[in-house]
Amino acid sequence: MPPGTPGGCGRVGIRQSRRQRTPHPWKAAYNPSVSTHAHRGTVLIVEDDEDIRAAMAELLETEGFDVSVASNGQEGLEVLGQIGPPCLVLLDLMMPVMSGEDFLRHVRQNPAMSPVPVIIVTASGRTALPGTQGILKKPFEISDLFATVSAHCV
Repeated sequence: MPPGTPGGCGRVGIRQSRRQRTPHPWKAAYNPSVSTHAHRGTVLIVEDDEDIRAAMAELLETEGFDVSVASNGQEGLEVLGQIGPPCLVLLDLMMPVMSGEDFLRHVRQNPAMSPVPVIIVTASGRTALPGTQGILKKPFEISDLFATVSAHCV
């Protein structure tokens, strides 16, 4: 469905109750042909909402990015230890176990990870935090996700 039609808004981050869940609007609004992109870098998504995390990962993989995911800050640190520095971290702020702010603090204290760019992905009214390279407000347009990631990953 084209943007502007019901269910075709082209945004990621719309929450629905588990009982009334319908396919993500991005699936209707974004229908890529087979991607011809070469490997474009690894993106770490640290997001506690499973649907948003899966939607972002699938979109970015379709565009040629390698994607690693974590459902909270603690898992994010563990994933970083396994994969090494990614080209970008997309970081939610409000998560169980370890918040995005605590994750960011740990990353910035690690000399090997400190240079990694971090984009905050949030529905809150927060502005970008010190030590981050920007903010992506939920719900966001798919084109904004691609532009943000492409600015940091080759």
